[in-house]
Amino acid sequence: MQRLKWIAAHAVIAVLLAGCSPVKSLFPLFTKDDAYFDGNLVGEWKATQDKNQSGDPDSASVNERWVFLKSKDSFSYDCSQIELGKKGSVQSTARLVRLGHDLFVDFGPGPQYPEGASDMSFPEVDAHVFARIWVEKDEVNIHFLDGKWTWDQINAGKFQLPFVEAPGDFVLTANTQELRKFVEQHTADKDAFSDNYRLIRVK
Repeated sequence: MQRLKWIAAHAVIAVLLAGCSPVKSLFPLFTKDDAYFDGNLVGEWKATQDKNQSGDPDSASVNERWVFLKSKDSFSYDCSQIELGKKGSVQSTARLVRLGHDLFVDFGPGPQYPEGASDMSFPEVDAHVFARIWVEKDEVNIHFLDGKWTWDQINAGKFQLPFVEAPGDFVLTANTQELRKFVEQHTADKDAFSDNYRLIRVK
């Protein structure tokens, strides 16, 4: 599928999400006790093709950049997604969550219009999206909980979490503890966490 584009009031801006949108949740994956911080994530990253995907790795999002900065609270990140040559950005607040031996990331809303009318907060409502994440020195891999997989599970009567439907979309209503249990159960499920992004550090 083509990379999803969000339209701000006065500009078309590139967003991090490819294909079907990752699953949104009313509640975060993190608790007040989660304060894990990896300084290696700080910096500017170039989006490229995931290693497991076919096609030219340099053909996908050559102008897409993700920027992670340390937030004022010292344990979260101010995350911006931009596309070189285009106005505007997508702003999120990212929190790392370690569950057992695995690392996850929760993206929540960033500031609304932090620099001007062409900037927007992602997600647009007070919601969260989460993913597995692997942080290395010069490479980051992010695997979001996939919307299509979740729809398929719902339609098959196999999905375990409560949710509400909206026209053409749905939102998880599970609480944080239910979400944490769910992701731990599906950590190794490559179909569930199949909305993949590979980022290479810009030097």
